Amino acid sequence: MTVSKITVVAPQAPKEWQGKTLLKNLLVFENGDTGLHTTFPDQSPPVIGAELNYDKVDNGYGTEIKVTRPGGAGGFKGESPDKTRSIQRQTALKVAAECIDVKAEGVGALIQLAESLYEWIADEGAEPSAIASAIDNGHAQVIDTRQPMGTPFDDVH
Repeated sequence: MTVSKITVVAPQAPKEWQGKTLLKNLLVFENGDTGLHTTFPDQSPPVIGAELNYDKVDNGYGTEIKVTRPGGAGGFKGESPDKTRSIQRQTALKVAAECIDVKAEGVGALIQLAESLYEWIADEGAEPSAIASAIDNGHAQVIDTRQPMGTPFDDVH
């Protein structure tokens, strides 16, 4: 990964790919690197003076500039806090639905367990035993991961 400021942005002819328009710009950086950078029309174009984290990739047709983000692989955009929260809530609800018999205990119990799971997922410092005991309070059997679980063929004779 290289970090440098853009000194030149030279728009190139747009390309069509799978029914979508791709915008190409030739970028020149302070450190002398050059290459084509591709964006979609709804993305912010590169601007002179912007500092980029990038990798140069030889794609067989020339050098391509791939923007990278710290903490993620190339192209990883990271997640907004709202999106992360939404994913955590969906995960909690899915796990709760797998742990509880909704017909027997009702939707209220499902929601209550999902909220407990979400609080545990969102709290990075929470102790796993706290949620295990919440699940074990009549909602589901907690599997003791310290014991070997065997193979799927153990009961075949």
